Amino acid sequence: MENQQQFEKNLNFFASGNPRHAIRAGEVDPAAPIDYDAEKWFQGLPLNHQDVLYIFGIDSGQAYEAAKEWLGGNPCRHIVFLEDDIRRIRRFLEEKNAEDLLLNPRSHIFAFSEISEEDPLLDLLAWSFTQQQIFFAPLPHYRDRRSAECRMLEQLILYESAHKNEIIDEYMKYGVVFYRNFYHNLMQLHNCYSGNKLFGQFQNVPAIICGAGPSLKKNIHLLKDLKERALILAGGSSLNALCKEGILPHFGAGIDPNPTQYYRFMGHSVKNIPFFFRPRMNYKAFRSLTGPRLYINGAGGYDTAEWFERELGIEGSIPDEGHNVVNFCTAIASELGCSPIIFVGMDLAYSDLKSYAEGVVDDPSVTEEQLTQTGLFETSAVVRKDIYGDKVYTMWKWIAESVWLSDFAEKYPDLTIINATEGGIGFEGIPNEPLTDVIKKHLQKEYPFDSDIPSKIEQAAMPHVSCERVLASVHKLRKSLERCVEAFDVLIEEGNRIQKLVEVGDIPETMQTGLQALTETELAEEPAYEAVLEIFNTMFSHIKQRDYQSAKLERDERKRKIKHLELTDEKYLFLRQVAEANLILIREALNS
Repeated sequence: MENQQQFEKNLNFFASGNPRHAIRAGEVDPAAPIDYDAEKWFQGLPLNHQDVLYIFGIDSGQAYEAAKEWLGGNPCRHIVFLEDDIRRIRRFLEEKNAEDLLLNPRSHIFAFSEISEEDPLLDLLAWSFTQQQIFFAPLPHYRDRRSAECRMLEQLILYESAHKNEIIDEYMKYGVVFYRNFYHNLMQLHNCYSGNKLFGQFQNVPAIICGAGPSLKKNIHLLKDLKERALILAGGSSLNALCKEGILPHFGAGIDPNPTQYYRFMGHSVKNIPFFFRPRMNYKAFRSLTGPRLYINGAGGYDTAEWFERELGIEGSIPDEGHNVVNFCTAIASELGCSPIIFVGMDLAYSDLKSYAEGVVDDPSVTEEQLTQTGLFETSAVVRKDIYGDKVYTMWKWIAESVWLSDFAEKYPDLTIINATEGGIGFEGIPNEPLTDVIKKHLQKEYPFDSDIPSKIEQAAMPHVSCERVLASVHKLRKSLERCVEAFDVLIEEGNRIQKLVEVGDIPETMQTGLQALTETELAEEPAYEAVLEIFNTMFSHIKQRDYQSAKLERDERKRKIKHLELTDEKYLFLRQVAEANLILIREALNS
């Protein structure tokens, strides 16, 4: 009876974070207890600099007891237990010491059903522990009996953490990489066309989207004869591979902010073709383009582009750019009305131990040692099966791009998408067919692209987007950013005044002065807050959610209020620095 009461008590604690699995835990028999030396196992973990310890597997509480001293040694440390066997969770919840783990704000237990890159739990964990050093350690019985699953779960956790940290890193650096390109490219917008105005202009016209994968060599000779039968879109490295063979796609595409984008254009005739772009594209590469530049609405992760679009009267939907330029091209082809959409050279893998198709880098050959012993998770390859069932090395970022395309195909079931890449990891739900077969089935009709494309582009002009109007919008944003900086100075000064009162024990009834309340209201109405600062405010809250939670749980009222005031001051200072960075980048773009 006592055991059942303890279980029900612990089950209620467990249910707060795992409601669905809590129901299942009440319906199964417990697994047999695990016998191992938890102290010896834990002492063997290299945890000198780690903040978050992920443990795959849950025992009867031995691992938690062994780790308690380490956990208490630093307030930033956390332990996360992950378990996919509900019977083991049932066993754990029957233990008396489970209550301590479940109530400790820095220890966590999460149940899941299967190891999958699509599990939302991975996203939750990654956001919960951003900018912290993490370590993954399976319990000995899982390490010995489920090594492949341990490795996959470790890779998924590390990948999601690295991906979120990359996003966070960009925002914490005030978005400088994005905004430097954005403002420079904005100054050229009056010389651009609306790519969105081409949407729907190529109904049921086949489109071929080219990647730069090693298998492109198997089909590149066929592409030369398909320029009248399908729209060919390419971006990034694939432009170099096509150019080497004398093939100019009908459209290029660019979203890459990195300088390599510019160097790849040097000396290539791809600069002369019509080019879809988003304003985060490297501004030097963008300036080197001599063909029609086709603006696509939106800018992934930032609201600034949409604000300028409203200011300048640029209408249109906002396609999802996905993870890379290939995803971007797919979204555009769909918006153009193209069908079928055919993938070529999109291996997303090191097929035949090569990184790229010929023409991208001098020597695309790689070795297994280079792929697996980089020392960095982000650049270390993983093994998957290719479309033929053979072993192939790929990267987690490529797997994410493949998953995005699979999800895209599922989202648009009426759209015909075919993978004619003869190699690589493929795309779940998208059929694989040799390009020769695709040509026979779908690419027999010819289209007058040479005359049709220029005509449609001319109709996509944006005469209302004049240089004067762009500059007027930029100056409007600049003046608003300057007012935001002044507002943050007021908010910071008032916050410091309140904090000094609290520190000496003179706690006011409200933690916000009337001047602060008025200033915050005025700040929220500033165009620059909507256009630039709001997303950074949201991201700051995301990053600091653990600190906010810690402040909330502080029992001492004075300490709790000081922590809250310190976080608020940190937020205002951060947003002020974002505004200052934007002002510097605007001046830089105007002067250039």
